[in-house]
Amino acid sequence: MSKLGNIAKKIVGTQTVKIDDIIDKFGGVVTVNGLSYATYKGDRVPVFSFVEGEGMAFWGGCKKLRELADALIEEYDGNLGAINDDFRTTGIKLKFSPIIKTNGGNPFRPVANLGEVNLQTDLNVDDTDEPEFDADTGEVIKGDDEPF
Repeated sequence: MSKLGNIAKKIVGTQTVKIDDIIDKFGGVVTVNGLSYATYKGDRVPVFSFVEGEGMAFWGGCKKLRELADALIEEYDGNLGAINDDFRTTGIKLKFSPIIKTNGGNPFRPVANLGEVNLQTDLNVDDTDEPEFDADTGEVIKGDDEPF
């Protein structure tokens, strides 16, 4: 387990998994139900738990996941406890795709926001509208373009 994995396990009581493992094991679609932070090499990194991987979490090193965490922190005035209280009833369904390279050669991990899920009644979200991403910018050009 990586140093970040050990830190995340101490913080959120879970084992971290790589996004590529999420793609392999869960088809890339997970329902986020918790947020915490770890410090890795001096950088504050969001760590997300998810319903499908009970006892697992992933760290949000890519731009979209950091934007999601930042938006949640801003919306809740920095109250991580309130965010996680709401995550007890409402999750956020995300779709991860394999890393692609932009036309400029930069690696990019496409992440689509498939919407909120009521964790008490329904974990099924229609994710049949596969998003497509612009090869230059990595922005969603087809599918869900709802910002985080």
